[in-house]
Amino acid sequence: MVLTNDSRLAFIVAGTKKKSSEMGTGHAINFCHATEMSSWGDEDAVANLMATFAEENPHRLYIFESTARGYDNPLPEMWEEAKRSDFQRAIFVGWWRNEMYSKHKDSAEYAIYWDGYLTTDEKVWVEEIKELYDFDITSEQIAWWRYTLEEKMKGDELRMYQEFPPTEDYAFQLTGSKFFSSAHISKDFKQIKDLEGRYYCYQMGQYFEFTSFYETNEENADLTIWEGYEPGEHIYVIGADPAYGSSDWADRFVASVWKCYADRVEQVAEYCSTDCNTYQFAWVLAHLCGEYGGALLNLEITGPGQAVFNELRNLAQMGGAPNHPADIYDIVGSVRHYFYKRQDSISSAYAFQWQTNQREKERLFNTYRDYYERGFLVIRSCELLKEMRTIVRDGGSINGEGTAKDDRVMGAGLSVIAWNDFVMNGLIQQGVTWELCQKEKEYGKTATLGSLLTRAMIENALRNPLDD
Repeated sequence: MVLTNDSRLAFIVAGTKKKSSEMGTGHAINFCHATEMSSWGDEDAVANLMATFAEENPHRLYIFESTARGYDNPLPEMWEEAKRSDFQRAIFVGWWRNEMYSKHKDSAEYAIYWDGYLTTDEKVWVEEIKELYDFDITSEQIAWWRYTLEEKMKGDELRMYQEFPPTEDYAFQLTGSKFFSSAHISKDFKQIKDLEGRYYCYQMGQYFEFTSFYETNEENADLTIWEGYEPGEHIYVIGADPAYGSSDWADRFVASVWKCYADRVEQVAEYCSTDCNTYQFAWVLAHLCGEYGGALLNLEITGPGQAVFNELRNLAQMGGAPNHPADIYDIVGSVRHYFYKRQDSISSAYAFQWQTNQREKERLFNTYRDYYERGFLVIRSCELLKEMRTIVRDGGSINGEGTAKDDRVMGAGLSVIAWNDFVMNGLIQQGVTWELCQKEKEYGKTATLGSLLTRAMIENALRNPLDD
């Protein structure tokens, strides 16, 4: 449509199927209203469209809106990017903003559907709406919600939350069966959403000794540290998932670092990057293992993990080679490797590291969920909790829904498996509980926790699992 001032409006159909799209090609766009993004079938079409947007026009405006429908579409990633960006704005419009979504107190619907009390689920999101948006939900609105749920949605809560989400967290409903408790995740997210760590970035060199490590801001960081190493007091575990190691959508290198007690594990650091390759990831793991006192490393060795493991071995051999600084390569010798053994095996056959298959993925995810639901895991990464929210059981598989990522969950799960298999029992026998450690810190006593005998027994068990 060409207007009298020579401005043009282009009406473009995005399409619902995956295809080689050239949407927007040939245009120079300074205003765009992209509607129902969750129904767009081709993510490449979004990129092609954005490539036509003006960057300098002072009156430019680009709006992307939609009902949120799961994670298998472009909208969720765009929403998260807008929340992080300094140049975009994420705006949630709740159903309760619509004055029409209410049943008057004199109506038959109000008399039937309002009984004077909120259900447990309603209490949760009514409080969240007040906390997040400073809006008070009325009884008339609750009557409308219940009426719509029963009469129009036929009691389907997932569909109701999808079409009329109370908060943004309810908007992206999963099509499979949720694997983790949403209520538990929401509770933990509230507790840690304002938690800040220290942010670092790796600058890789040609050789391991030329790699630098420096502090930066959150936007540019690939490593977040919430708590540094406490010498002589704790055992640490690291779960490492290379890009494309556990699934085709897992395109990030993740290392998750946890501090161990007999009755809990606490997340202390997390590395996550797409700008990495296998040998560089091996260097990151070597550095983290050294930084955390010779941590127990559980590496997903399927696919690219083989190359990571090979580079770790190469680093160990370089320690005694000429022209290589021995003091730098000494940290590689402190790496303790996880030894895999089938749970139903009665033999003493072990293998280095972890290989994901359907059976072992079930064990990993279920073990991780069991400890999480029981309160044994202290998570400090908001991004990890966000990924856990998208994990579903769909048929016989456990994955992030659609193209949703599960790299951080895999890394955390590998850490928890290492703690469960090789660390927890030794700490239980020594009575190294979280409560005991807090008392030790409070009273300044380290004899029990830091005794050389206790430490030596645990370290020996980690280094020599074949003798167990």
